[in-house]
Amino acid sequence: MKEMAQVLNTLKKELKDQGDTVAKYEQSDYEEEGEWIAQGWCEALAFAIKQIEEAMEQSQRAEAVNSMTNYLLTGDRGTHGTEESN
Repeated sequence: MKEMAQVLNTLKKELKDQGDTVAKYEQSDYEEEGEWIAQGWCEALAFAIKQIEEAMEQSQRAEAVNSMTNYLLTGDRGTHGTEESN
C-alpha cells in the first residue's frame, strides 16, 4: 500500500507539471502539436490517478472486511494498539 501511495504522489506531481505545460501553451499565440500531446498526457494521468485511488480504497475496505471476518471466526482482535485486559 505504501508503494501505491508513492506512485500516486509521483503521478499527481507529474500531472501538475503537465498542467503547467498546457497552461504555457495556451498563453502562447500559436498552436503547437505539443499542446495536444500535453493535454492527452494530462487526461491519461488523471485517469491513472483515479484508478489507483479506487484500487487503494477497495484494498483498504478488503483489509477491514478480512479483519472483521477473522475476529468473528476466531475472536482474535489483532494488534491495533489495544490490549485486552483481564
